[in-house]
Amino acid sequence: MASVSGWIRKFKASKDLRRTLKQLFLMDDIKGGVYVGQDQLGNKYYEDKDEMFARNRHVEYASFEPNSTQVPPQWRQWLHQTYQAPPADKADQIKLYKWSNVHHTVNPTGSNRAYKPYSTTIPKTHSWVPTVKARV
Repeated sequence: MASVSGWIRKFKASKDLRRTLKQLFLMDDIKGGVYVGQDQLGNKYYEDKDEMFARNRHVEYASFEPNSTQVPPQWRQWLHQTYQAPPADKADQIKLYKWSNVHHTVNPTGSNRAYKPYSTTIPKTHSWVPTVKARV
């Protein structure tokens, strides 16, 4: 809800002032809804039947630096309306492949754990190194 009247209505309806102010700070919006579940990273998921389709599900990140890679694949499918039931209800139905990672990890790009490639090939060009002669 982007309108001011919607914000006021949701602000009055919210019972947790701290959660509401955190939402305004991180998401620039006040979201409501019913608590659906929590993942292993501490993110909380909500569903609001009053919102329009594709805006009725949202996540509140556990950290103050939200990143979309902090959402595990099962919860991402629920957020994007691929599954109607949350992953907590269908934990036994989740199909894991041999190549899939059992424990979800956050993308480390921009941190000191990021992948840094190096080349093993011989360069075709070489930089020029000037030779300096002593002055007489």
